[in-house]
Amino acid sequence: MDIDEPVWPLIDDFFAGLASGRKAETCRRYARVRLRLYDFLDVDDMGLWLTPDEVTLLAAEREFVRDGALWTLYGVEGLLRCLPGFVAEPALPSTATEARMQLSVVNRLLLHLRRVRQVDRSMVGAYREAMQAIGRGRIDLERRLDGSPPVPRTEIAARFRQPPGPPW
Repeated sequence: MDIDEPVWPLIDDFFAGLASGRKAETCRRYARVRLRLYDFLDVDDMGLWLTPDEVTLLAAEREFVRDGALWTLYGVEGLLRCLPGFVAEPALPSTATEARMQLSVVNRLLLHLRRVRQVDRSMVGAYREAMQAIGRGRIDLERRLDGSPPVPRTEIAARFRQPPGPPW
């Protein structure tokens, strides 16, 4: 991790502000979410959220520098595109408290990025997708806690939908 890269202070300042004035246990939970987020971005497979060429470039960058490779290449836009994986079932912690905290923190992170004007017009689609993923993550978590099976994902992401053709 290069501490001088602009995105690291952005995320670190967000977590510092989030923990300011909170109880020690809450601060420790925030720190665990932060570590899981960095680990997710530095290690996990991003093939579902990035194009194949971007994944290949990311893998090559990770060979040289594992920490912060996604930030270095794709910045805030890459974060927005990959966050849906961080709030989905495989990446959510097994305990309900930690999973809820992770969903809540990511929601606040997205709002913070928008508030400090890091989300421009070209990123609105990725921002919406991440916000929707948080909603799905909350629903899936509640279903998991109720013992219900997860809802199968049958909807098509907006970026893959095509307008209907002309009627014949």
